[in-house]
Amino acid sequence: MLDPFTLKAIIGVFFMTLSAPITVIMLLRGSLYITPEISHAALGGAALGVLLQTFFSAIINPFFIVILFCLMTAMLIVHAGRSGPQALGTILGAMLAISVTIYAVIRSWLPIEKRISVDGYLISDILLLSDMDLLGLMIVSFITFIITLIFRKEFVYICFDADTAEALGLRVKLYDFLLFATNSLAVAVIVKAVGVLLSV
Repeated sequence: MLDPFTLKAIIGVFFMTLSAPITVIMLLRGSLYITPEISHAALGGAALGVLLQTFFSAIINPFFIVILFCLMTAMLIVHAGRSGPQALGTILGAMLAISVTIYAVIRSWLPIEKRISVDGYLISDILLLSDMDLLGLMIVSFITFIITLIFRKEFVYICFDADTAEALGLRVKLYDFLLFATNSLAVAVIVKAVGVLLSV
């Protein structure tokens, strides 16, 4: 019989595998390098989420603030990418600096016992996932998996030949945004389970 810690770790790994297919599509898209940038954005989201939870409302789950930060970063990257490689490089550097700065500054404001929660997103321990953590991972993982399953053909098409796909009436920009948003959800799940350092 497995002990609860090991069982939760196995369940967490299972939920992470549901997020894996979207990373394959991102590799086809040639944009897998964006994943580390999104994962670093999670640090800023985690710090802000723990701050809000500590000083404003205990019902706030930092994981959902992490998701929001990851989504915002992904959308900015997609938008900047349409303006050329120089704009993309600028936004990647800016978002990395902003996220890590938010993490460092807010962490210094938090009580010592709360800093552990923030640092859990930097170096996580899958054996210490709580029931609420597993519930959040389950919801986001299934959303990621379902979106990938439903739109996999469209995603692959725009990865290989976006111009032809647009000529055939496919809404390339919309699917591009959806692809990056789905990837950001997958990154949020992986960061929560194993931490930023192991997700890059």
